[in-house]
Amino acid sequence: MVIPVKRLLKSLLYLLIAFLFASPIILLSDSVSNPVTRRENLSAANTAYTSRVQGEHITDLSLKVTEMRFAPEDEPPPFLVVAPEDDPVAGILALRLCAPTVGGGLVLLPTSPPLGPGVLSRMQDMIAAGDTDSHVIALGTIHPDILSEMATHFGVQTLEGNAEQLAIQVDEWMVAHNGVSERYLFIPEEDFRHGLALASWLALTGDPVFPIGRDELSEHLRDYLSVVHGQARGRQNNFYLIAPTSLGTAALMEELNNYGQVVRVAGITPEETALALAQYYDAATQFGWWAGAIPEGNRHYLLGNPDHPAELIAAAPLFSETQYGPTLLTSSERLTSVVETFLWTLRPHWINVPSEGRYNFAWLAGNSDVISWSVQNRVDLINQTVPYDSQGFGGLDSSLLIWLTIGWIGAVWTWIHSVMRRPTMEQHVRLFWVLITLVLGPLGLLSYYLATRGEKPPVAIKEMLSPPTEALSATAATVSLATSIILITGFMYVLFRRPLFLIDGSLFFLGNPVVRSLIVGSLLALAAALFLVEPVLYATGGETHGKLLTDTWKGPVIALTITAVLFSLIVWWLRTHYLSIPPRETQILWWGTAALAAAVTALITYPINYWIVSQNIKKGVLG
Repeated sequence: MVIPVKRLLKSLLYLLIAFLFASPIILLSDSVSNPVTRRENLSAANTAYTSRVQGEHITDLSLKVTEMRFAPEDEPPPFLVVAPEDDPVAGILALRLCAPTVGGGLVLLPTSPPLGPGVLSRMQDMIAAGDTDSHVIALGTIHPDILSEMATHFGVQTLEGNAEQLAIQVDEWMVAHNGVSERYLFIPEEDFRHGLALASWLALTGDPVFPIGRDELSEHLRDYLSVVHGQARGRQNNFYLIAPTSLGTAALMEELNNYGQVVRVAGITPEETALALAQYYDAATQFGWWAGAIPEGNRHYLLGNPDHPAELIAAAPLFSETQYGPTLLTSSERLTSVVETFLWTLRPHWINVPSEGRYNFAWLAGNSDVISWSVQNRVDLINQTVPYDSQGFGGLDSSLLIWLTIGWIGAVWTWIHSVMRRPTMEQHVRLFWVLITLVLGPLGLLSYYLATRGEKPPVAIKEMLSPPTEALSATAATVSLATSIILITGFMYVLFRRPLFLIDGSLFFLGNPVVRSLIVGSLLALAAALFLVEPVLYATGGETHGKLLTDTWKGPVIALTITAVLFSLIVWWLRTHYLSIPPRETQILWWGTAALAAAVTALITYPINYWIVSQNIKKGVLG
């Protein structure tokens, strides 16, 4: 009974070795021949995952955004808020008046007349008819001729003064129309670029924001915060300092603490400040975006250039309604490294088909002089969830290819060495060592050397092997068998198009073909170990297959079950959590993750196999 089983075992080993040799070599060409598509000459304003908000000039850009927000069939804005395009602080404060609670439309005006053709008529087309004459609220220092020109068409209310005075006037207006806030934001007067990180947040919430000095509050602002503190009536005001320590010292924070609880949310550079705000979240006050905590997808974000603040401010009101998300800052010609890293972490995952994933979308503020086409191309590439084969051949692929190549060359060397130096080794044992080297690469070669060094061993069970070597042999055999059968099972699922089933209840995960292929492969590996491998390796002559099966079942059940489960979990984690996009079976990284998982599994299960061998539950018989 053992002879036919031995032939079956050898056939199985030949099949697994042929599969592991041939398939990666054939499929490797698919990885190498699919470089990343570089669209550096991309010139369209809109791509699949980005949209560029641009205009002929700043005023045109701000009018376009307001026209997008208030389509002709929608309710018109109750007023327009205007600010000079060269005053970023006034622009930041104007965003408060665009929040949904008050609903203003933003128009940034040129620094000198004329307004330009069609500007006043476009403003007239948008503005709501009302009982008040104040259809336009003007912030900051606007050229008198432009104010006079607007006054012939609209009622104009002006709020002006230095940055601090203007912030207080805007807040007084907001309190009169919208009530008292519990959140107060402070930006550095010395470097307004850190305040740009708040652009989309202010357009959405209208939170109070005040420019402040580096070391202390001014007398005027101190008096106003005392009034704010009194209005709280025992309620805690929450202050957020959007400034690094170089622009807002500890002494300043200590003074702010007299009027409310202060938290600093900032980085060293404006780009890092925007990133800190994007990731921050205060559950008590619901301040912050909390972006990046979970790569859930379906997120919008506004990308601007801190050296071109007007474009960013003009585009920010797009984020005042349901389409909202954090503001991120980058340079013109190159996507800032911290932002790029963050965007990769935001990339949502999918397991089987792209439709499982929800996509992120970026709005770029300004033309290609503000944010280049190459930056837009890069952001579009990061946002899209695509099959792994469009990602080209990278460094991780190369490292894993070296590991696999060592396995392929080592398998050939193992066969030649065992034939020439170990002629008494039985054929199925020789095939097992070839399989082990293919699966474990350098670890397989090391296992073969340690298990076969020294005098030529007997043919079958080696009582002369030390327990550590015997455990090593058992570990290598178990891991290689389980891994190779699970891999070939996964390929069979691909060949037969592995359907996705909808399963209700607690076993819903079995509907996923990846999960099913791992489970089926593990069961097949266990069956092969029980009915083929163990009876043949333990046969000494004269035993029936049933007797051998009865005597040897405990070892494979324990060792192979642990190995298969551990290998499956590691592969699952590597392909669905560690990698941004799970690789396909036609990619070298699919093989590389399997090889890495097999090596880690062998290292983890070696102590388990050592215990099994020491308890005489199983023997390592591949010496």
